[in-house]
Amino acid sequence: PGKYTFLHGTAGGGYIITPDLPGASELDALPPTTQNALLYGRAKEHLLASNRSFRCDTLDEEGNSKVRLCGVSAFKDFVGQEVALMQKQMDAASAEARRVEHYFLSDLRSDLISVLR
Repeated sequence: PGKYTFLHGTAGGGYIITPDLPGASELDALPPTTQNALLYGRAKEHLLASNRSFRCDTLDEEGNSKVRLCGVSAFKDFVGQEVALMQKQMDAASAEARRVEHYFLSDLRSDLISVLR
């Protein structure tokens, strides 16, 4: 295993990266590339540990957006629900289009016949 391990990642030995660790004094003693990698790791851990990192906004009945912040797990659920809702709406719109398609074809045929004569 590597020298560092993410708190929310792979198991193994070494120093565990958390949202706050390694601290500034520990980072100062390391080469810049390692510092940058560890700062990235801390930021990743902060993102995963926070319950307010993502927007899971909802719309009220008037279409106004209501801000709701959420964490990674809730965001994953939110996106799944939004995709399912969009699929349902697309299916309904497709069904409605199929129900009225013949009107468009009939009107188009009537308009074209007079133009082509």
